Order: sequence, then structure tokens, then C-alpha cells
Amino acid sequence: MYHNLFLSSMLDFFSIDESNLVIILIISAIFFGVLLFFGIRKSYLLQKESERINSMNNRIAKDIDKS
Repeated sequence: MYHNLFLSSMLDFFSIDESNLVIILIISAIFFGVLLFFGIRKSYLLQKESERINSMNNRIAKDIDKS
């Protein structure tokens, strides 16, 4: 009896209309698109900060060599 109840509840869970499936996929795509955008943005900002720090290190190294 419990097996039949579990099976019927699983079938009800997986019986999603096509329109609902499309909505779920669109929401998922937007969510992961936003995550991708922020990840790329963060990577770009970290790269710029790394270049800035490296240039500062090079200037400090040159100043120390001149002294």
C-alpha cells in the first residue's frame, strides 16, 4: 500500500506541464547567467587589482635598487 502511494506521488511530482517546465528552465538560466556575469566581473576586477599591485611592486623594487 505504501509502495503504491509513493509511486503515485512520484508520478504526480514528475508530471510537470511543458509551460511550467519552460518557466523553470528560464528561471534557472537567468539565475546561472547572473552568477556567470558576477563571476566574470569579479575575475576582471581581481586581474586589474593584481596588475596594479604588480606595478606598485616594480616601482618599489626600482626605488630600492636606486637607493
